[in-house]
Amino acid sequence: ALALQLPLLGLYALAAGLTPPIVRAGLLALLASAGAVYSRDVKLLPALGAVGFVCLLKEPVLLFELSFQLSFGAVLAGCLLAPPLQRLFRPRGGAAKLLVATLAVQLGLAPMLLARFGEISLLSPLANLLVLPLVPALMVLGFAGAAITPFSWLVTPAVLASSWLLALILAIAHMLASPSWAAVFNPGMQPWQLLACYPLGWLCLTRPMTRLSLAAGALGLAALCLIALWPGTALRGPPAGTEIIFLDVGQGDAILIRSPFATVLVDGGPDATLLQEKLRFWGVRRIDLVALTHGHADHARGLEGLSPAFPVTFFVTTPQTDSHSRGLAEELASLGASVKTVSAGDVLLAGDLAGNAKLGTGAIELRGSIGGDAVFALGNMKNEGQQMGPMIFGPEQTITIPNLAVGLKFGPDAKIDGKLEYVADRDLDVPTSIASGGITRTEPIYSEDELREIRRANRTPAESALDASIDV
Repeated sequence: ALALQLPLLGLYALAAGLTPPIVRAGLLALLASAGAVYSRDVKLLPALGAVGFVCLLKEPVLLFELSFQLSFGAVLAGCLLAPPLQRLFRPRGGAAKLLVATLAVQLGLAPMLLARFGEISLLSPLANLLVLPLVPALMVLGFAGAAITPFSWLVTPAVLASSWLLALILAIAHMLASPSWAAVFNPGMQPWQLLACYPLGWLCLTRPMTRLSLAAGALGLAALCLIALWPGTALRGPPAGTEIIFLDVGQGDAILIRSPFATVLVDGGPDATLLQEKLRFWGVRRIDLVALTHGHADHARGLEGLSPAFPVTFFVTTPQTDSHSRGLAEELASLGASVKTVSAGDVLLAGDLAGNAKLGTGAIELRGSIGGDAVFALGNMKNEGQQMGPMIFGPEQTITIPNLAVGLKFGPDAKIDGKLEYVADRDLDVPTSIASGGITRTEPIYSEDELREIRRANRTPAESALDASIDV
């Protein structure tokens, strides 16, 4: 029997793609089969530990992959939490027991899901109860269709049946995800909250609630709250909304864009040590997208050595690469990042953040949006006479979003036609605008008298941007 199961498990793992969940399931099934053949009782926890050890021995970086964490966490949660929940609810019948088992997995993964995605589904146990019986049939039909490929008259019914089952699964998922009340949303979960959930939950499920244990639990919670609220000791987690942070890295630029679901870094400034200090201060642990607008040292050098400390998922740069861009691309690719050279019009997605790329003279200009609304423009304007308004938002487009901050960025050779605050007021109907740039000129853009006249005549939100943009 084992000789028959081994090639079938291997074929299944290869067909499914050898992802961490598939490898974990295949190795556990292999251990269970071997135990049955040799009449040995296989304990799930030691078996799970052995499988995890083998996976990490081959590829230690899997420990930080979300698929590995969720796959092993689901089995661990089911193993540890299902027995006390069974004793608590005393389910009768297969469906009730399956519902309790999925509830155990959901409870075990809830803190991790909240910390990573900012929300958890309230109806996922019901979804599992409805979908799980359909999955084995779908797998059997899929393998059968692949096996009988030479017989086309048999393949068509198998494919049709598979498509009907898949459509049913998708319909169930859509139906249960549609209600507005079907999910709990908490994007600002702090690390200490995540760490506190597991021991407290374990104590609640495995220990009888005496007065002494309740008092100890209350004191423990009070201590955790005090530590979290004490000035200087609170740990930063994902932001509750979207943040655009212009990091103070000296000459050059580094712009951090964070939402509950994604982290984007545009450029890295000139100093790698300083950049990493700033990222740690803001609670960044990994970066979904790094965009290098161009390869000048004051934008690119800070990104050197970034990925070992802050894992990067995607790295984008311009087609006109130089030594800095090529070196960074090779370094990040060797550490597992997907490297992409963008072209004008490319759409970059990171969680709920989106950006459109535009190429100037070898540099990337990014127009970003959050929830479909244009929010920021990050680029390096170099062309003589290049207009700021059309470059950022297109001709005659006005943004009227309350409490919106827009970041405008200019290259060292930019020539701005018109006065800065006039362009900002005309093209950007926003309460705040920020301009960052070092304009290298032998003579000032405005004389002292012109500056005084501008400030008297125009008291606008762009006044601070005017002061920040002139470096003569």
